[in-house]
Amino acid sequence: MPQCTSCGSSDFTQYGPYAGRIVAGGEVPDLKDQIIARKCSACEYLQLEKQLTSGVRVATAHIVKEGRAEDVQRIIVRFLSDEPDQNALIKEFYIWLTQVFVEDLLRLKESAEAHDFLQAAILVAGSEYRKAHQVPKYGGVDCREEFGGCRIVSRPETYNYPIKPDV
Repeated sequence: MPQCTSCGSSDFTQYGPYAGRIVAGGEVPDLKDQIIARKCSACEYLQLEKQLTSGVRVATAHIVKEGRAEDVQRIIVRFLSDEPDQNALIKEFYIWLTQVFVEDLLRLKESAEAHDFLQAAILVAGSEYRKAHQVPKYGGVDCREEFGGCRIVSRPETYNYPIKPDV
């Protein structure tokens, strides 16, 4: 039985495929029927989850604005295993996403919302998993349009997101 990665409850009000938004040119590729959405009835957290391989999946656990940066969200995802134990935590992985990066990744015509950041985090975590065919050994990634992708963050607990000084 799946558990909420935010509060641990197993009581969900909604459960089903999450296909993302319809965008110009059709649906975002590689999403339909692969990402599962659950809304926890206890804490109202929208959790997105994707099966990566048999026995390994990734699920969103937490989202928060990054300090003074209005357009940056920090998302924690969890790599989970169902073998040998159900919902066994393999690793927590941190992802920093800018609004422009998310809008470009998902090809959105309007401003990205919280659920768009969650969807992008699942895609980024899946991409990092596929690069090495295993859970990443590093702690997270910082994804920005000026990087043209994502940069590795070795120690996310001590990482300070660089904020441009006020001009």
